This record gives sequence, structure tokens and C-alpha cells, in this order.
Amino acid sequence: MTKYIEHHGSLNPLHLARIELTVDKAIAEFPKTIAIRFDLRFPFGIDSDNPQFFFNSDARVISRFFDSLKAKIQADLSKRGM
Repeated sequence: MTKYIEHHGSLNPLHLARIELTVDKAIAEFPKTIAIRFDLRFPFGIDSDNPQFFFNSDARVISRFFDSLKAKIQADLSKRGM
């Protein structure tokens, strides 16, 4: 049985089962599958009055993150000729 870290609260067993099923299916079809976890957080303990540390924390911050990630992956694939 897999152990899960629950120091931020309990985990939903149904969600865990569905995630495991999805990963198992992906690995069965694509053996080189990799799963990467991103824990996105805003900076903590910075001087918010210092322009060097200004950041845009509006509602689209996650969308911008994924747009940037997709662009970086696409650039890497293009560089590799894929």
C-alpha cells in the first residue's frame, strides 16, 4: 500500500484512486510517462515595497503559468526537432 503525506489535511480516497488509475493507464500505453508535481506558491516574507519583488497575483496567474510552461515545452521539442 502506498503512503501519502497528509500534513495539510486528509486526502479524498476516490480522488486518489482515480489519479492512480489514470497514471496506470498512461504508463501502460506510454511506458516513458513521467509525472511532475508543481506546488505553486506566492513569495513569502519579501519586501512588497521593493519594485524588485513586485509580482502580478491576479486571477489569471495559474493560466499564465501553464501558458508559459506549454511554451517552454514546445520550444524544447522544437529545439530537439520533434
